[in-house]
Amino acid sequence: IFTFLADDHLPKWVARGSKVSEDDLPVECCVGTAKGLSMLFKANAQQMAIATVLIKPGTPNYSLLAKLSLGVVEQLEAFINYMRDNAFKQMARIEKDFFTLVTFQIQLQKALSLYFYGRTLWEQEHEYGLAIAMLSEATLELKTRDTP
Repeated sequence: IFTFLADDHLPKWVARGSKVSEDDLPVECCVGTAKGLSMLFKANAQQMAIATVLIKPGTPNYSLLAKLSLGVVEQLEAFINYMRDNAFKQMARIEKDFFTLVTFQIQLQKALSLYFYGRTLWEQEHEYGLAIAMLSEATLELKTRDTP
């Protein structure tokens, strides 16, 4: 929906000669913000896919979960970078706590990726030392947080 809004609907609306300023519109009705939110929601969808795998009975494919979690990190970081580069003016209108939440999600997904990779190594029944180190690193990732 937000991709359609950013790529099709909002540019057509502006092309018709609307005299409404972006400052008067809701923040999500600006092209840059709408495109950024579509990136964020794709990351959220991937998080839901990870959750779906985890609630199914049986042992999950930890290697796949590690890769998916790292993909979420990349998507969330891309969202933050896109917003800073293309919608900085609108970023100031969004609550600061929202970006704190996104930063927390990035750290959490990094930790989960390390945890899942550690579990992969442990289940392969070799590289126990590396598996323990990965699990320890995952714990450290959860204890420290970069600022948004």
